[in-house]
Amino acid sequence: MEGLLDANAERAKALLKEAGYDGTPVVLMHSTDLAVLANLARTVARLAVLSQPFIPVAAQTIWSLFPPLPPVAQFRFADLGALDVSGIQVQKPPILFPKPRLAAA
Repeated sequence: MEGLLDANAERAKALLKEAGYDGTPVVLMHSTDLAVLANLARTVARLAVLSQPFIPVAAQTIWSLFPPLPPVAQFRFADLGALDVSGIQVQKPPILFPKPRLAAA
């Protein structure tokens, strides 16, 4: 893998030729609408508020992905409409519910 991630156009062309690439255009699909990501972040924050009475530790873990907000226990159902997470950079989430390990037989 040495050298494969360096910015070297000539090496990239050589690797494509070596791989037998025929020049067919490659279409990369991605969302250019940041509103989709903002809606997703808002939904995750709202789910943290809604789940807080049932799974408070997991709810606070999810809520901690939005650093400047006060603790999730301070929010109520009535506050969900006004919850604004725009402009907040969401942190990488941890595993909330790890896969249980089976006991050795």
